[in-house]
Amino acid sequence: MEHIERLAGQVLKIPFPRRIALQRHKCSLEKLNAFTRPSVKRLILTRGLAKVQKEIDEDQINFSVNYITALIEITIVKELYLQNMLTEDLEVLENRIIYVAEVTNTSVAFDLVDFGVLRIPMLSSGVNQYYTWDNMQKIIDRVMPAVLTMLNSSPITVTNYIYSLIKERLIEPTQS
Repeated sequence: MEHIERLAGQVLKIPFPRRIALQRHKCSLEKLNAFTRPSVKRLILTRGLAKVQKEIDEDQINFSVNYITALIEITIVKELYLQNMLTEDLEVLENRIIYVAEVTNTSVAFDLVDFGVLRIPMLSSGVNQYYTWDNMQKIIDRVMPAVLTMLNSSPITVTNYIYSLIKERLIEPTQS
């Protein structure tokens, strides 16, 4: 529980605009991190801390960076659905996506640091975040069509879609 409390302290320091901060009550940080933390741990155990560090430091597209990006994208989609944050109100939905995206970004960065990865960027408020806002906006733009499709899809369709993303992008890729 101490881990979640420390992570929650980080999330509370994120300078969200009021309209985004209002979404805080809808999102369980514990549920979100229950997916991101084991995924980050698996990356580090599979690749090795030194290789993950090297790939992150290279600042180019490689296995670790692709994995982290996929983890962030999948977590956004998964948590919006599983935490019942989908809504037909597009303004509210956009605020929720931004909130979940930033919390996921912080959660992944926090876990990377917690598992020993160095040089993860930090906001002036002392919050680690893997991606800058510009990169997070690109990720949000990529997941938005999937989120909008989920609004009108059956629960089994959405569940199968999420599991297929996890299998394809986080479990099955061969480690080089």
